[in-house]
Amino acid sequence: MEVILKMADSVAHLPDAVSYLLCPALLLLCGLILALAGGKKFYAATVLFFGAGELFFAVCEGNMRAAAVCLSLYFVEAAILFPLFYIRFPKRHKKSKADKMYEKFHLDLDHPANTAPQKEYPPKVCCFDEEEVRTLGDGSLRLKHATELLEKLLSAKLAASDRLEADMLSHRLDGYRNRALSESELRALNDCLASILKLTAKYQL
Repeated sequence: MEVILKMADSVAHLPDAVSYLLCPALLLLCGLILALAGGKKFYAATVLFFGAGELFFAVCEGNMRAAAVCLSLYFVEAAILFPLFYIRFPKRHKKSKADKMYEKFHLDLDHPANTAPQKEYPPKVCCFDEEEVRTLGDGSLRLKHATELLEKLLSAKLAASDRLEADMLSHRLDGYRNRALSESELRALNDCLASILKLTAKYQL
């Protein structure tokens, strides 16, 4: 008991601004943080915690009337802050797993990734048109990857709308087989691959 009385005496010697305003200021700060973070369920516990602190500081000052007034004003402040939890603050958009996979595998054909200056090499001798070989190679790799993912997807239990989309993607892929693809067709194939990746991410295949 003596320890508590000594603590009360120490608090009584604090400036009035600390005794009466510390807990309301902390409630204001924590209330704003909880409102921004969507922590409505923690607000009541926060109000009670700092309310107990306000009561302790005010009683230690020895003026019961002032303590009652300060505690009343404290709960008025708590009531004023409560509507903050019904304000919809703008939230930072978080990318979904499907969007991250799309960004990882999507190849932007209009802006090649490798823009570093190339070293000079002797002229390359090739029996085939280089652009045709590159286009055919790129298309074959993407088409093979898309086909493998689509086979897994079609063997899974899909919703009706997703199965319809998977069937449409399968028909589109059939039109790109066994031939060289133009730049526009490569972009279309790339979009098909992105759609397939989103579906596989959705069903966690």
